[in-house]
Amino acid sequence: MSIKLEPLQPHQLASLFPPLTEPELKDLGDDIKANGLRHDIVTFEDRTLDGVNREKACLMVGVKPRYTPFQGEYAAAVKFVMSANLQRRHLTQSQRANIAAKLETMTHGGNRKKVNGQDAPAHVDRATAAAALNVSERSVADAAAVQTHGTPELQESVSDGTIQVKPAAKLARRSPEEQREGIENTKAKNAADQKAKAAPKKRKAAPKNGKAVPKVKTDRKAKDATAPKAKDFRDAVNSFASAFARGRSRQAGSRLGPIDAAKRSIDGHMARARPGGLNGRAMASRPPAGHHT
Repeated sequence: MSIKLEPLQPHQLASLFPPLTEPELKDLGDDIKANGLRHDIVTFEDRTLDGVNREKACLMVGVKPRYTPFQGEYAAAVKFVMSANLQRRHLTQSQRANIAAKLETMTHGGNRKKVNGQDAPAHVDRATAAAALNVSERSVADAAAVQTHGTPELQESVSDGTIQVKPAAKLARRSPEEQREGIENTKAKNAADQKAKAAPKKRKAAPKNGKAVPKVKTDRKAKDATAPKAKDFRDAVNSFASAFARGRSRQAGSRLGPIDAAKRSIDGHMARARPGGLNGRAMASRPPAGHHT
């Protein structure tokens, strides 16, 4: 049950940062309900400086918020809110540049207390804003172009991280219809990229028994010992040539033709080239068919 309390107005420095989404706010509320409020909500100039989302979550789940006033001047408050949010918020470079551009144009409308006898600075320059958000001045300039020329929808798309600030700056110079179309195309591309990342990678089909088939290692030395060498084939070719020539001269007095006689000679030669061919040494010592001793 929610508490009937009115939240404080957010300070303009706190409003620089995008709010949590509904699911994120719900998760934060569930955590606060289970574990209590871990960090007090910090106020400055009677407004919420840090903890806007924590305050909403507390009231949503029925936990009374705790408040702590910030002790310091405006310049210190700027540094504090930047440091606190950048440490715990996962913001993209474009989102940080967008915040820096807002900070650059922001004027201090509250009570600017004296700092070293002078008023606190009314605004932050671009170089200081870029350094505070850890982005380049070029990125801040792009974000400023979006805020100046872009439609509210385009500005919101940069703020929530839908579109990067550099292409958004180029899009801001186009018509509202073209800006809307560019945003829709970017959303479609982002959705496709997320779907591709979430899709499981294809694996090779496993055997039906679920066990991988191990590779069979062959004994290269044994294989090489039994395989005929290149020299053996050269000898066989030479033997074939000589056997064919002899076969032609003996064709009249032999039952075998020249091709058959040559084939028999080659078969005998290749058999002797293998270890143990032709029943061992006794057969290996015999010369090839048709060979004159």
